Amino acid sequence: MVALQSVIKIGENCLEAPLFGEAARRRAGDGRHGEPLRELARVLVSSGPVSAIVLGAGIGEPAADLSAGGINSILCVEDDNESCARLSVNAARLGVMAYRALIADMPGVGGSPVMTFNQLLGLHSSFEDACLLAVSARFGPGAIDSALDFINARRPMLVLEVRIDVAHSAEAWMRTLARLAELGFDSGLAFDPLGHPLGSVTPPRTGELIDALESSRAHGGGLTSVTLLLASPERCDLLGEVRARITRRTRAAPAHRIAVVRLDHMGDHVLGAGFFAPLRGSFPNSRIVAVIPADVADLYTRCPSVDAILTVPPQATYDNNLANFRMIMEYLRSCSRFDLVINPRFSDDYYLAGPMGSALAAPGARVVGFRQVGNPRVNYAPNDHFSQLVDAPDTLHIAQYASIMAEAVTGRPASAAPEVWWKPQDWEGVALRFGLRAEGFVAVGLGASVPYKLPTVEIYQQILKLLLANCSLPLVLVGSASDCELANALWNQLIGSPVINTAGALNVPELAGLLAHARLYVGPDAGPKHIAAASRTPVVEIGWVPEDYPARSRGNWSAGRCWIAWGTPTRIVHPDKETFMRARQHPHYWSQRLTCFQPQQFRQRFQRAVADMLALPVRQASSVPQLANSA
Repeated sequence: MVALQSVIKIGENCLEAPLFGEAARRRAGDGRHGEPLRELARVLVSSGPVSAIVLGAGIGEPAADLSAGGINSILCVEDDNESCARLSVNAARLGVMAYRALIADMPGVGGSPVMTFNQLLGLHSSFEDACLLAVSARFGPGAIDSALDFINARRPMLVLEVRIDVAHSAEAWMRTLARLAELGFDSGLAFDPLGHPLGSVTPPRTGELIDALESSRAHGGGLTSVTLLLASPERCDLLGEVRARITRRTRAAPAHRIAVVRLDHMGDHVLGAGFFAPLRGSFPNSRIVAVIPADVADLYTRCPSVDAILTVPPQATYDNNLANFRMIMEYLRSCSRFDLVINPRFSDDYYLAGPMGSALAAPGARVVGFRQVGNPRVNYAPNDHFSQLVDAPDTLHIAQYASIMAEAVTGRPASAAPEVWWKPQDWEGVALRFGLRAEGFVAVGLGASVPYKLPTVEIYQQILKLLLANCSLPLVLVGSASDCELANALWNQLIGSPVINTAGALNVPELAGLLAHARLYVGPDAGPKHIAAASRTPVVEIGWVPEDYPARSRGNWSAGRCWIAWGTPTRIVHPDKETFMRARQHPHYWSQRLTCFQPQQFRQRFQRAVADMLALPVRQASSVPQLANSA
């Protein structure tokens, strides 16, 4: 069965649903999730220097929202090794501090040191003047009680996530909130898990909210938690400004809820990423949610057209596992419904995006997808899950289907070329860490979604030796964490040569920024190839099918020119046709690495392709536009 590791809240019904697989960071940007924190941060920053403390920062979402609002000095505290490890990654990216401790009047958890709040400040004295204290539901009333001396002395703005559970009962929360009221914190705002305002807070109203949470816990319902923004009388005017900002944003709330369901691999997402810009252009006030596998969530963290990310497990988690698939469907049905659901994938629906999308559709919703002509699964009718089917030929390049779907959905002609989203700081950080300069290196990709597209270790060794012999630029190895073993083996064989290993060390925006500044990309047909091409970086592809292979954009053997790098100068070093035809008859072909090259022929073609690409003039990298904070 799939482990439940975290939660994600989505939709207007304030439902809380399980998040399967690896926990994925939610984008901190425009959208309803975290909006109160962002607006509060902006108000505080406008009134002077601000530092904040977050107790129970999870995987960094509160810190991300506060940082998006302009607060740069944040101390994030977690209470176990696993949570702190995940938090530390995001804290480093946000430029804030992560620390592991348990601040409460209860036994330690997971080996964390137990300390009072004052002891924490003794270790981090620069936060003694923090004007904002946020406490998650997991840290609970004990943490608040421990900080009462600080709260009474500093009178900070308080952000409390209140959830009724076994560890923190309704009675415990009522006692703690009553103590805050005694200290003068009798003004505030309450928000549901999506950031929708529930109204003003006074001590009697706080009791009503606690009663509502207790009833929801005991009897079921949508309200799983509330976030309280509490202020002392000296600061209540700041909450008035937050309320005004939220009101202005609510008046411009989305008119539609749109889900874009895409469950395939990274390269497919990049090739279809141009779909989002025309969708946003036609639905400027709608809430657009990308429903994607957890392992590609990083790709969308900089996307300006997506308001939120809803992740599902990768296909391997539920493929041929009916129990896991049923759990995922139950999870999706518990989420709020969408008025428009779109599956922009043209190729065969191996991923069961059809039923998953229909599970998210509201009654009478428009559910759009390409008409399927084949059936990749037994007893599965993919077309039955759509109210509108779009027809297109199966010989186009995969990137072209984004424009076709955009026109079908919006009713307007659309240009939807592949995109990746990164910001200058993504590249600048990578360049500083690895000593790189723009156009001063060649990137070599090491991974692919399937083994039969991957060159053998011996071929990679030959590629690196040929590049070092024929190119004066350093080589940068790029790949995911699963490629680290190969990267380390290749790098160790070339110690002393100008080879830099970044495998497993970059998130997707950082990888995109790096590839956008490369002089050349060399690698197999995989996500990094399409990321490089979307940035207009020249590509030398180590092809996996012969040059005259049929161009097919769907089916078991879809390949050929339908999948080449789009929109950038490209050379492909194709395998030998006869060797390929023999190899694919082997029963283990699908699980073996690519071996269909004649050594002499490969060397000559590869050297010629690299020379052609390096002779091209230098071009300028471009990133996603900076997003301005809106009031």
